[in-house]
Amino acid sequence: MNNYFLQELNLGYEFLNVIYSLILLTGLYQIGSLIFKIRVLKNIFSKISDLKYLNIFISTNLILLIFYPLILFSNKINFIPLLSIGIFVFGILKIFSKFKNKLYFQKITFEKNNLDKYLVIVTLILLLLLSLSPNTHGDSLGYHFVVAKKLLTTGKYHYDITHFHSLLSGSGEIFIAIGLFFGSEHFGSLIQFSGLISILGIVKKIKNDNKFYYFLLILTSPVILFLSSTAKPQLFHICSSSVIFCSYLFTNSKSLNLTEKNWRLIVSILVLIVSVTAKFNFIISSALIGLIILYSSLKDKNFIYLILSLILCFFIFYFPVILSKVNNFGGNIFQYFISPLPLNIIGLEEFQNYLVRYGRGYNPIEIIFTTKFNKFTQCVGIAIFYLLIINFKNIRVRITLAITLTYIFAHYFYGQFMGRSFLEPLFWILLISAKYGVIYRIKLFEFFCRLQALAVISGIIFGIYSLTPGSLSSKLKVKVLNKNANGFALFEWSNNILKKEDVAFSLHRSISLGTSEFISTDFIPHVDFTDERSEIFVKAIDKKNPNYLLTWSYTNDPPNLFEFKNCIGKLLYYKKSVGKFEARNPFNRGRKYDGYIYELKKKEFPTCLKK
Repeated sequence: MNNYFLQELNLGYEFLNVIYSLILLTGLYQIGSLIFKIRVLKNIFSKISDLKYLNIFISTNLILLIFYPLILFSNKINFIPLLSIGIFVFGILKIFSKFKNKLYFQKITFEKNNLDKYLVIVTLILLLLLSLSPNTHGDSLGYHFVVAKKLLTTGKYHYDITHFHSLLSGSGEIFIAIGLFFGSEHFGSLIQFSGLISILGIVKKIKNDNKFYYFLLILTSPVILFLSSTAKPQLFHICSSSVIFCSYLFTNSKSLNLTEKNWRLIVSILVLIVSVTAKFNFIISSALIGLIILYSSLKDKNFIYLILSLILCFFIFYFPVILSKVNNFGGNIFQYFISPLPLNIIGLEEFQNYLVRYGRGYNPIEIIFTTKFNKFTQCVGIAIFYLLIINFKNIRVRITLAITLTYIFAHYFYGQFMGRSFLEPLFWILLISAKYGVIYRIKLFEFFCRLQALAVISGIIFGIYSLTPGSLSSKLKVKVLNKNANGFALFEWSNNILKKEDVAFSLHRSISLGTSEFISTDFIPHVDFTDERSEIFVKAIDKKNPNYLLTWSYTNDPPNLFEFKNCIGKLLYYKKSVGKFEARNPFNRGRKYDGYIYELKKKEFPTCLKK
């Protein structure tokens, strides 16, 4: 927290943090424009898009590709301040130059009777405003920002064995940390939004009267409303893999010379590697897009070059990630090919099974669409049914159908079964429909798709109304977080009681909101403390030396203690109705809850858990 640049100036003026985020994004835009001065890259990507829409895409991927391995193995240099200042300077220089194209979509010409184009412009502006709201997302508060803050202050990934969720972090937290260097928490979500701009550039290049209709359906997938307002490193990489998808299925290989084909192959492999380092779940989509690359290489008689490039890129840019995990956690190299977690450590295999099972209780129909308002932003949307009427006569459409079905089956049996897991195939289906059309148009289906689009746009407007004002002033931010950031009131209360040097277990997951050091308890349910292998956790806890336990319960209910009921001493602090259960979705908000801080019987840990 104390490492925020210009922190004193930011206090009370939240809108300055928004300005810093926009300057940083402009810096990435400028870096991307310099990268595209490389003629071969310019020739490759100009086939599918106006390059200015891909500037942030290329610069962001390049920075993550280079600096993630460097940060993993750096012992002396903290690259985050250097990156932050460097990108910021590029942004300032760009702003003070003659920056004619102030908005990426400024040159979209207005046409009569093209409502979809207008809706696309309006929706993008609304999503931009939503992405600039304070962070209230549960996963971000629970571990993305925890990792990013440690990365900012130390320049290293501090893998905390007691915080299982933090072990899922990857390269994506780098840009969250870059934003935090300026005290700006918006930059992570702004990066996620920027991915949609790269897709806009591709759609603009398509020669199809209905192209903006299909792009509108991408923008108004209900889960976009969820992902565009979070720092979670997912939406940007979904868009990045879609750019690679389009670079192969929208481009005739005959239009590229041998050098351009080779560069396209290498860049594609590297972008997919970056996606996997950001979130391991991209391994499935990356492998499937890799099959498209393989098919193209066989067709172009370039198979040997593909194999050599794949081996070289893997060992330079991905193998260091595996080595870092082996050095930190042990285990064998091969286990990290199938999981981002060190499964050799007790409890983590059970934790992985928990993650895979998460969402399995949902009705499969609710993955696509639901009438339940509290689950609406968790579904992918009915436009996924375009899978049934895409133009099967085209070979590239048939390839898309094959990888989409394979992806769906792979995630059904081996991946998380939730709406956001199926956003990538939705992008593929709608982009391929925009490019090659559909077998026939069903007016009634289009009506319901547009109806869903209007519902999502209404949700975005409500999100802006309820969240974005928090970026204008500190007072408004507290008001917004009190309503929308789960656990904010609890940690605001505990921050006024516990000292910065205090260490406490927290039975609430949003530990990034705390100013003291909080130990997540997400490992407790998965570890058998009667097993001698659990000693690794006992030593880690002894080193941290916690004295307290923070928990909560709904007012008039007994406190939530779970496995810790035999590990606590006297109740030290209590506040009735410390807050009202906060949630970003107003339909998920609950009743008032109480806050508790207990004395921890640390001498009895972990024996008390075994009972």
